Amino acid sequence: MAADYRLFWIVAWISILSALVRFFIGIKGYNVRIIGLKVICAFCLIAFCFDTFSTMYPRYANTSNNIYRLFEFITLLYVYYIIWKNDKNRIVYLILGLAYLLFFVAELLLFSSKQLNAYSITLTSFVFIVFAVRYFYLLMRDLPTDQIQRLPMFWINTGVLIYFAGSLFLFAMRNYLISAFHDNQTIYWSVHNFLNIVKNLLFAVALWQDLRKPKPI
Repeated sequence: MAADYRLFWIVAWISILSALVRFFIGIKGYNVRIIGLKVICAFCLIAFCFDTFSTMYPRYANTSNNIYRLFEFITLLYVYYIIWKNDKNRIVYLILGLAYLLFFVAELLLFSSKQLNAYSITLTSFVFIVFAVRYFYLLMRDLPTDQIQRLPMFWINTGVLIYFAGSLFLFAMRNYLISAFHDNQTIYWSVHNFLNIVKNLLFAVALWQDLRKPKPI
């Protein structure tokens, strides 16, 4: 059991610090980056602050996580809103953002604000899985470059898809997985933190690729 907790805290702190990796890469050349990447960079610092607070004050972890998830949804929704600037249905994203905010508040009112907003997290995962798949479809259809790995948004979208696909499974199967792990939530959250590490590193690659040669997001 002691070994499980040691592993949990190691993975947890790597997850937290991985946000700083993409932040420090992102602030280099920050002024010349396009707005979408600036938003991604700024959100790195927000993620680090919320994750650190949750770790230092576990009593408020769920409340902190709920607020963070709201910031996360709005930030990523705005990024996709920007990259689909020629989409005639962009108003849909604004409506979606408002609908999510109402759903988020309703869940807080119906359940304790100290509990994790599992329904909102599941909805967030589903929405961004759809967005990520749609982006890849449009990317393959239009092929703006023959080196798509040089596109920052390719890496951001990959991180989004991996993280939210994994999160959707984790939160949808949360009760079963915790039971299967014999109520050992350290294993459950270690898997989640690993997904977060992968997402942060892929975002860091996106910001690094942007430094190599200016590319549209």
